[in-house]
Amino acid sequence: MARGDDDTGSLDMLLDTLCNTFGGIILIALLLALSVNDKSKELYDKTIKTDDNRSELLEQRNQLKNSLLDLKDEHAEEIVDVEDDMDKARREIADVKDEVDALTEDGSAAEDLAKRNKERLDKLKIEEEELEQNRLTSEEHIARLETILEHQQLSEELKKKPYRKVSL
Repeated sequence: MARGDDDTGSLDMLLDTLCNTFGGIILIALLLALSVNDKSKELYDKTIKTDDNRSELLEQRNQLKNSLLDLKDEHAEEIVDVEDDMDKARREIADVKDEVDALTEDGSAAEDLAKRNKERLDKLKIEEEELEQNRLTSEEHIARLETILEHQQLSEELKKKPYRKVSL
């Protein structure tokens, strides 16, 4: 018996449906691959920009660190100098107080000398206050610079953890 044309029609339709389905799946897979490829290029470009920014930030951070260390060294020397000056002023104040006490015990003959020493003592006290103010100002400046460095380090650490949105 010979086959008729009607028998092959249903198989052809089944084969046609299977081929169309397979072709659709291949088309969807190609579209997904192209879409993911474009997104990966965008992410790669963003990563390169982030790396460039990170290297610039690290350079700035190192420069700030070096300048802070230089400022600390400069101000440390100033603070030591101011403290030495304060010690000298305190010793002079103590000497003048001793002289004033000795002269007031001696009586009225040394009253003029006591007045001059008292004026000198007042000047030295004013000078000591100014030196103390300079020392405090230097310490505040160092504290501000340390705060700025800590803030920059924190911001760099936050920038190291990028926010990435993943979508399919």
